[in-house]
Amino acid sequence: MFTREFEADRCPLCGSIMMDGRCADNTCEFHWRPAEPEELLEFETGEDTQREAG
Repeated sequence: MFTREFEADRCPLCGSIMMDGRCADNTCEFHWRPAEPEELLEFETGEDTQREAG
């Protein structure tokens, strides 16, 4: 029998469940690409260090 552990959390953008960094909501940006750890840290700290204004 094969078992796998998943990392589950809440999506910082929409509040849906995230499994291994990918949001369950198909309208969310993080559904189509996994959230990077740096992006999740930005939401937790409120800092926008990776994105440029424009």
